[in-house]
Amino acid sequence: MATIISSKTSGVGGLSVTGDASGVLQLASANGTTAVTIDASQNVGIGTSSPAVKLDVSGVAKASTLSLSGTTAFSAGTISQDVNWGMYFKAATAAAAEFAWVNSAGTERMRIDSTGNVSITQAAGKYTIDISGGATSIANNGTVDFPTASGMLVVNNWTNGGVTLWLCGGGSTIDVASVMGTVGSFAYNGGINGYRWTNNYGSTATVGFFFVRTRPGA
Repeated sequence: MATIISSKTSGVGGLSVTGDASGVLQLASANGTTAVTIDASQNVGIGTSSPAVKLDVSGVAKASTLSLSGTTAFSAGTISQDVNWGMYFKAATAAAAEFAWVNSAGTERMRIDSTGNVSITQAAGKYTIDISGGATSIANNGTVDFPTASGMLVVNNWTNGGVTLWLCGGGSTIDVASVMGTVGSFAYNGGINGYRWTNNYGSTATVGFFFVRTRPGA
């Protein structure tokens, strides 16, 4: 049982109260339907009379902003609905600027770290998608480095309208496909223990990079 506060459709006061010593408080409508339950452990249930956690909602919940705080991993931050951005997650601090998807068994399936790397994982950081997006202006002989990595690099050559696909790994590179020609070269560089793209177009080139790579986890 519970102490029940319910609305009235007639009579003085508009509310009726029935009580017991169970430590459970419920708010109900005039037809006796329980809307809100606060149990003896201070768990709050909306649409359920048996809340299992601090806030337990049965049905669809709506909030303009949901703030999260705590001491466990990924528990601090804000989830918000924005008219321009849609739904977004903002970390509470720079140190906590990571976001992870975890399945019902507690196994991490995806992580976005503070540098913007996306890991689709069995172990954190094992498989990484790195993106350097957008048009970038690079002077002749200018370079872009991809250290400690192997995988697939797609270069969008805005300067000449072409696209080049490179595969790299084990200190070697392969030009898999070039459409409209390439404006640069891509090769292993021992000085950075990784791969370096160099603009050899002969003048400033505008390019973009999409790099899918695998590397050891942290």
